[in-house]
Amino acid sequence: MWDNAFISCINRFGRLDIVVNNTADMEFDVSIDDRDEMNDAIMRVHYGGVVSGTLLAIKYMGAPNGGKGGTVVQTTCCVSATNNVVGYTKVIGDVRSSHHLKIRTMVLCPRNVSDNVGEALIYILEKGSSGQYWIVENEETPRLAE
Repeated sequence: MWDNAFISCINRFGRLDIVVNNTADMEFDVSIDDRDEMNDAIMRVHYGGVVSGTLLAIKYMGAPNGGKGGTVVQTTCCVSATNNVVGYTKVIGDVRSSHHLKIRTMVLCPRNVSDNVGEALIYILEKGSSGQYWIVENEETPRLAE
């Protein structure tokens, strides 16, 4: 299913330069009573989606696969998945991987629903480096997380 979305974009625009891997908050089945089962479901959706989307970006944009390179931005506001998403992004976005793949990978974490994610995204696309974790909150300019 996701392969088709990537292929459609490439067919329509001739190339793929940016992938925004959005793991927005989702409603889960309230009948899940087991806390561990709920945590597993959250991690499958949020972290699993990031890994799957990033691997597809590498498949279609990565230089070793004939791609021209590009940028992947993971967005997450799921507190329980953020550490995993950031850790994964730092590994994929380290200097050697980024140079080999020709793909820059970053995380953008909006702290509030009202934060202007679009402006923040443009800001980090212009200023960011691979492997970085950015936070935007209170409609302010994004800042690097420590």
